[in-house]
Amino acid sequence: MADTSRPLPILLVDHAPVFGGVEAMLCDLVTAIDRARFQPIVVADPHSPAAERFRQTGAQVRTLPLLQLKGQFMAGARLVQSALALAGLARRESAAIIHTFTARTHVVGALAARLAGVPSLWRLNDDTLPLSLARPLSHIPRRIVAVSGFLAGRYQSLAAPMTVIPDGVPLPGEAARPETAHRAVSTITHAARLVRWKGQAVFIRAMAEVARRVPEAHGEIVGVWSEADNRPGMLAGGEPYHRELLALAESLRLGKSLTFDGFRERSELFANSTLTVHSSLLPEPFGRTILEAMAAGLPVIGTRAGAVPEIIVNGVTGRLVPAGDAPALAEAIVALLRDSERRRVMGEAGRARARDHFSLEEMARRFEQAWLEAIG
Repeated sequence: MADTSRPLPILLVDHAPVFGGVEAMLCDLVTAIDRARFQPIVVADPHSPAAERFRQTGAQVRTLPLLQLKGQFMAGARLVQSALALAGLARRESAAIIHTFTARTHVVGALAARLAGVPSLWRLNDDTLPLSLARPLSHIPRRIVAVSGFLAGRYQSLAAPMTVIPDGVPLPGEAARPETAHRAVSTITHAARLVRWKGQAVFIRAMAEVARRVPEAHGEIVGVWSEADNRPGMLAGGEPYHRELLALAESLRLGKSLTFDGFRERSELFANSTLTVHSSLLPEPFGRTILEAMAAGLPVIGTRAGAVPEIIVNGVTGRLVPAGDAPALAEAIVALLRDSERRRVMGEAGRARARDHFSLEEMARRFEQAWLEAIG
């Protein structure tokens, strides 16, 4: 039984090379958990761009190199080395639990938990952990938490008890809600990492038709990439993909009707948005930016795949369109641009859904309960 007379140290292990959706969720989580009961200790790579953001939340941050495993020479030895390092850190911090968030940290964390004699918990945020590797390790974590029902279904064969805890986001104040009905320019925002499966190319093709039918429409692509993304393949993209997108926009003569805006802080992400688009080509494990747009009071058009239908209520908080279908996406955008009252009603419904079903406070309480159950 855990000693609850002092805050329980929770080791939150994240080693992503970019500040993405998981890192944004972690920053929110550590601000919302009950610090009288739990002491968050975030473990990040020494070169992580997210480490300083974690520190700004007031969480303790420990940096620890966890060696790359995939495709590496002597991967087994590297795994043992990383697991020993994480186990040592868990002992030094008297960690009550090791909570991991990425495929590599699930593997390393499971072995570290065994070595340190500490319970562990996995939070599945995507489907990059191969089942062939997950199954033999899945008896180690006391509990597995999936970000969506879709993802829980993908990993339903794992041994540990599975539960779903979707992301929660803070709800901006009423004053932060965009007022777009009377703006001269209608801005359609596509916010996602610049990798091919996120479907920016589909959005650009759709915008070519939208700009023809609604001349005042302006599309903006918000997103960056990491150096590791600079390669071919659907799951990567980076700078070569950026160049492909620029060439596509030029070939479609979009000109000033489309801009590439790089990284933008959440507080400014939808500042000028009339509506937002999420056009992933592959099934989305969750779709945090959808939720952030809804919390900001905006309608969202998303693809009917993966966990997106778990967030967007078609015809109520936004629209669902087939993945990869630029004409259908263009039609949905045009219909909403031409109906400001419909946008307003959808935006209000989306904000209410974010408040009632995806609150940050509810996410934090559910994680706290999962930790206590795993700790025993």
